[in-house]
Amino acid sequence: PGGPPVQIRWSMACLKSGAVVSTFDTAITQEVLEEIGGGDSWLSGTLDGLFGGCANAEAVAPDSVWSEAALKAAMRRGDLMATLKQQQVGDFSHVMQERLDEEHQKLLKKHGLSA
Repeated sequence: PGGPPVQIRWSMACLKSGAVVSTFDTAITQEVLEEIGGGDSWLSGTLDGLFGGCANAEAVAPDSVWSEAALKAAMRRGDLMATLKQQQVGDFSHVMQERLDEEHQKLLKKHGLSA
């Protein structure tokens, strides 16, 4: 009571094939200091993951078709970017690449995953 709201952040994508990709198994529980800016930050983190931010993502896959594992890794990075942004006041994210990379490694280690 009286503290920042708590949010469980995870993502889901329904693919054209009918497959569902979800980051529920690595959901992040966070205290939200700023409710705005999470969506934009999620997208920037996910794109960073798809285009080379994740060591295990196929950077610019042929015909822009990524594997389910690569999509999940990228969405996990988006979840983390949104979480880090919502710990800052204001609409714009000031999260630098190094911080995202560092926190991403911590998240992977927490869940027993490799990059």
